[in-house]
Amino acid sequence: MKLTLLLSALFFQLIGMAQWTPMNVMPAAGQMEDVFFLNKDTGYVSGNEWGSSTSTLYRTTNGGATWQGIYNSSVWMSGVYFLNYMEGFVSTTDGGFSTTDGGVTWNSMNTSAINSGYFCFPTPNTGILYDTQADINHRTEDGGATWLNIPLGSFNNDFIHRMSCTPTASYALIDLYGYLYKTVTGASWTLIGQVVDGQDIHFLDANNGYAITYSSVLSTSDGGVTWNTINASQGGSSIFAINPSLIYILDDNGSVMKSTNGGSNFTMTTGTSNDILFFTIVDNVGYAVGSNAYKMGNISNVPNIEIGNYLQLWPNPGTGAYTIRTDEQHTISLKNVLGEEILTTTIPPGNTTLDLSLQPTGMYFVTLMDVPTVSAMKLVKQ
Repeated sequence: MKLTLLLSALFFQLIGMAQWTPMNVMPAAGQMEDVFFLNKDTGYVSGNEWGSSTSTLYRTTNGGATWQGIYNSSVWMSGVYFLNYMEGFVSTTDGGFSTTDGGVTWNSMNTSAINSGYFCFPTPNTGILYDTQADINHRTEDGGATWLNIPLGSFNNDFIHRMSCTPTASYALIDLYGYLYKTVTGASWTLIGQVVDGQDIHFLDANNGYAITYSSVLSTSDGGVTWNTINASQGGSSIFAINPSLIYILDDNGSVMKSTNGGSNFTMTTGTSNDILFFTIVDNVGYAVGSNAYKMGNISNVPNIEIGNYLQLWPNPGTGAYTIRTDEQHTISLKNVLGEEILTTTIPPGNTTLDLSLQPTGMYFVTLMDVPTVSAMKLVKQ
């Protein structure tokens, strides 16, 4: 009998044509600034109505089929992030607000006024609220219960343009010169590199990441110290790498494009208006927002079977020793973010110990070799 625990899944391939479909979030015309999904069912969108001072945080619990307003504000709303169904955060020009009861009540986070604030949580306890228009940033080390100021001038008197967070390190791309800073908790920041004309970054783990500039796509394998050009003719404003082969970008026209060969070539996805501001991918489903909201299911175009239906793995994240439980015998493969195979082994029914104590920290992917249409499980070693 197959297990029914659902886990986050990533796929290694993308074939065929990707198609976006509309999600009717806002009842009136406006602009949606951010989208965040906890899983394929539960998600949130921050929306601001044109010609009105009204902004609303919307929630869906059925994968975007229907939406309900759970928080209203009289000022501009930007970033949204939820740790779980009950605990969440939203940023407005009046500062940040938090809920611990699923959006029934909201309380001030006692942060500064934020022009255009967004959240980055490397772990459930450690988070950063950063302003993309000013040097106003805050951090938490207790899951958002309290927020501390990040000192002014921490980024050479400039402000954060984009961030990317992994369980072991977080990165901030600075606006003016593309300087790249690294932190663990947000308390201290180290200048480690530069992405000239950088518009966005996305790290798979503490070492391997991608960046997009006005005119090129770059990659790093040493934590952002050095960058290599993988496409010198394609630029844009946002990038999301699922694995070293499958990369999505937002081009300068507000259209989402994809590459299935590591960024060498990109093709247009279809179904959206050309005004997308932000997109993300969660559990093999893409979400994009701008003046409209869109969803793209099953980005790999293969049967979307969760690996969690076949096996469980814990702890995740872990530090070296993991337990895998399955009700049936399976052959598993473990690969790193570069696609290099670390091991292949057959596991019997019951509990099996997976020892990664000799492997470096970072992200790995577990696949079932005997069930090729099943998604890959993301495993994190800290």
